[in-house]
Amino acid sequence: GKGRGGDCGKPAPEALHDLAGTPRLATLAPRIVATNAQENVAPDFTVRNLWPPRLAPPNPSGSWVWYLPWEFYAIPTAWVQLINTHPPHGPSEVWAPTSFVKNGFVASGVNADKVAVIPHGVNKEELCNEDSWEKLVAARKAAQPKVNDILLEAGAARPCPSGSFIYFFHGGMLWRKGADVMLDAFKELLSPTSSLATHKLCLVVHSIYGDSNVEKMLTTFITQHRDAPIVHLSKSLSQAQLSGLYRGVDALVHPSRSEGFGLTIAEALSCGLPVISTGAGAVLDFISQDTAWLVPAVEEVCTKPPCSDDGSSVFRLPAPMKLTWHRSTPRQLADVM
Repeated sequence: GKGRGGDCGKPAPEALHDLAGTPRLATLAPRIVATNAQENVAPDFTVRNLWPPRLAPPNPSGSWVWYLPWEFYAIPTAWVQLINTHPPHGPSEVWAPTSFVKNGFVASGVNADKVAVIPHGVNKEELCNEDSWEKLVAARKAAQPKVNDILLEAGAARPCPSGSFIYFFHGGMLWRKGADVMLDAFKELLSPTSSLATHKLCLVVHSIYGDSNVEKMLTTFITQHRDAPIVHLSKSLSQAQLSGLYRGVDALVHPSRSEGFGLTIAEALSCGLPVISTGAGAVLDFISQDTAWLVPAVEEVCTKPPCSDDGSSVFRLPAPMKLTWHRSTPRQLADVM
């Protein structure tokens, strides 16, 4: 993934350790070690999935594929030029996780024939591995009473109030993830005039990174409203803890302004968890009104980090057209919640 990538032709030692520890992939590890030992043997092709991107070709005599999840529709001009360059200096193909991302590449000037859509997947073996809907429903019922135990185990200062309807936000405290919209929407739900004012509600926020201004919004809200039913988890969750929360909470809230795919949504759905999501962008490749609660959104120019103030560049790289994303208002999100 973006956080920990590498050229598949030359994996890092820790990646080989991960392979050896994963039963369904363990048989690959010895073959890769043997190939790596032959320093003069070039791979047939390399799949590159790195963040930040490494633009130099990995092997001047071989083919390479650039796997590029992207969230801002338009891509930097320099990337367009590289992708359109003939191999080996440019990639043989670019893989995008959704048709929305591919459309952004093409609108930016990329040759459509070089872009293939390769969606992300969910590892059911390590998440919610029930093989029928009936078993999944039973697992969710069994997990619900254990949610507060998981929260305290994961470092929460306090649990959710007993009997609460629990919303779950799982992602970075970023402008892009719509974390500010989520906080403002939850404030509206807690208002005495809200239609849910008489209901017990709780918001669980799991985030280990973010934009400083957005992170400050969360800490300020918690400080100023000490009795507010918000639980903040700021450390990484184990796979068992994450699975337990996906099974045990009541709804995933994902008001993202932009996604390249939306893996958190796919994971939640695979665990039978109802999803509240922005109703626009890449997520519509695999969700609809039939499978999720969609929040109305409008397209607008991205003027928050990592975009420039005028939306003409991202990560300080100029783009051939304005960077865009989709925005819902807190009121619109609160209405769906």
